[in-house]
Amino acid sequence: MIFTREVLDAIPVWVEMGARPDDIAAAIGATVGSLQVRCSQAGISLAPPAIRSDVVKPHHWAGLQRAAMRRGIPVPRLMAEIIVGVVEYDLFAAVLGDNDDDKDAAGPQCGVR
Repeated sequence: MIFTREVLDAIPVWVEMGARPDDIAAAIGATVGSLQVRCSQAGISLAPPAIRSDVVKPHHWAGLQRAAMRRGIPVPRLMAEIIVGVVEYDLFAAVLGDNDDDKDAAGPQCGVR
């Protein structure tokens, strides 16, 4: 189990995105108990935030959870793989619906704008 500064910095982000303690523990190779203890020591809350429907619609979050379960990986790891794919294959315009000519073009109805 590795609780590096980078991991500790990432945990609040994962919690904000809706990752559960068991998802986070699995993603970093820790037990839920050790995650809870270390987060308590570091002053990091694992309490789930209210879903911000202006950021991620509940049905989109449910879709992420289903996709992660089908692949047998935690949601944070799935999100990381999606981000890597977008960057690696330069899919920003495809995902966000924008291009170099019109930065304000409306993107798909993904609730992330």
